[in-house]
Amino acid sequence: MTPPGAAQGPVRVELLDRGAVTAELERALVDGGYELGGPVADQEPEVTVVAAVRSNRQLVDLVAETSRRSAHVVVVCERFGSSAARLLLAAGAAGLVQQERAGRSLVPTIEAVR
Repeated sequence: MTPPGAAQGPVRVELLDRGAVTAELERALVDGGYELGGPVADQEPEVTVVAAVRSNRQLVDLVAETSRRSAHVVVVCERFGSSAARLLLAAGAAGLVQQERAGRSLVPTIEAVR
């Protein structure tokens, strides 16, 4: 498998931690060939991963704000109820990943939304 963005350089992913444990997410992203970090030289990352413990109104607001500056937003959370999932998707999330599955699902989800 060719690493993401190999022809144009590594794909930059910003990881926003909102109380979740992110070590596994960071490892999955690096192992998947992504470059972690925030904006560089006034260029926003192509993908922003928002990791939170719970889905709530603050998370929905953060996703709405983040989706205005990032091409793709993926949310990782312990669980999503159907109404929370709808709200996050309406706010601009391109993908949703449950925390317990993030190690094996985060990179494929990012590739799917890209």
